[in-house]
Amino acid sequence: MPDNTTPISDRTVVEPTTAAPTTRRLAAILLADVVGYSGMMSRDEDGTHARVAREVRELTDLNIKKYGGRFVRSMGDGTLVEFGSALDAVRCGLDIQRGLTERQADGSDRVRLRIGINTGDVLADDRDIYGNSVNIAARLQTLSTPGTVYVSHSTYDQTRSHPDLFFVDRGQHRVKNISYMIHVFEVAYEPIQTPILARLLRRRVGLAAMVIVAAVLAAPVTTMVVDRNHEVVARTNKIIVLPFRNVGGDSADDYLADAITDDLTTELSRLRHAWVMASATAFTYKAKRTDPRQIGRDLNVRYVLEGT
Repeated sequence: MPDNTTPISDRTVVEPTTAAPTTRRLAAILLADVVGYSGMMSRDEDGTHARVAREVRELTDLNIKKYGGRFVRSMGDGTLVEFGSALDAVRCGLDIQRGLTERQADGSDRVRLRIGINTGDVLADDRDIYGNSVNIAARLQTLSTPGTVYVSHSTYDQTRSHPDLFFVDRGQHRVKNISYMIHVFEVAYEPIQTPILARLLRRRVGLAAMVIVAAVLAAPVTTMVVDRNHEVVARTNKIIVLPFRNVGGDSADDYLADAITDDLTTELSRLRHAWVMASATAFTYKAKRTDPRQIGRDLNVRYVLEGT
């Protein structure tokens, strides 16, 4: 009888497939995404890939290693990283954003990132991390503005006491696939300026203040200053923000009108080609009947901003 058996050494052994074992652990999750990546790729695939590798991945890898993070996966334009410490995750994100700004200081077409960080329970195996905490980090990244780092309330609680970090409350948001509102904070290494209108809306100061804010948003008008011969007085971008008038009759609201005047002056001064007169000069006209044309001649400004 012929021997049809095959030697053990020549057989192919098929191991039964099993799912990778999973564990739960507490982690800080950082998710970074390149702003406008799809559009950049549609215009120049090779150039975009090279720029992202050179300006983003190199810097990201360096800081992940510096702060002891674990690279989980890359999604082309996005990077998912796990940290054992919320503070390490925040500092890593801030260092990445600061490094990008420094590297591209002389460039106009910059590669920018949005970064979101959440601290919470994750389901993990040897390849990936999963769960609601990862989803929240993704939503925070979507909410953030280019060049910033947004964190969840849990991350804020873990890092708020550190003196080198500054936070601004960005309010509560309802986001996709999360059944509850998430509380969002922006974090930075320097104090973050917030216009008074945003602070008032966030604090929900009441119906009366809301009416005042709505009136302010609707009321400002800009006047080009001309002389009697209809000639422009000064062909520049000089502007003055006159003190906003409180037409409600309650003198307790004067502080709001003054604060809005200050905030508008500050925000306009950020424009590259604008020359804004100082608030101290503007407040010399408070509670006075003013003629914009006369102000233009007196101060050599082209525009006057008034509001109520």
